[in-house]
Amino acid sequence: MKKYILVTLFAIGLINASILASSPINEENENKKTVYNIEKANATYAEGQIYFNITMDYELEKSMYSLVRVNADGSIESIGIKNGFVNLNQLPLRYSFKDGEAPTADTEYELYRIGSESALIAAWEFDAATKSIKSTTVDSSLSQNILK
Repeated sequence: MKKYILVTLFAIGLINASILASSPINEENENKKTVYNIEKANATYAEGQIYFNITMDYELEKSMYSLVRVNADGSIESIGIKNGFVNLNQLPLRYSFKDGEAPTADTEYELYRIGSESALIAAWEFDAATKSIKSTTVDSSLSQNILK
């Protein structure tokens, strides 16, 4: 009797798995995307250093964040790379970067998110004469593939 029950449960499991695998609902889910936004992005100059903070509202996949300095001559320097964490509870996650030595010439900073879709998500301009930094407008709306 135990063998019969186990064989029956195994057969039902195989049938359900094959039905779900061929289901059009799963095909639709593979193509769906969800959009999320940056909750807050700011930069501050203090005592010869520049501090960057970005807060993401939620993330569905592992990702990376890369902050780069784009110098006036067109050269690019990496300031830092952070791992992005899956965050399904929709509590904000904060990522911080620091440029330990403020540039002596006007400079741009760009923050990229690298995941299933990679994009520029934030940018700042540093004015070396006034030692001030301000955000520039970037379409920071990103999307992620929903993986189920």
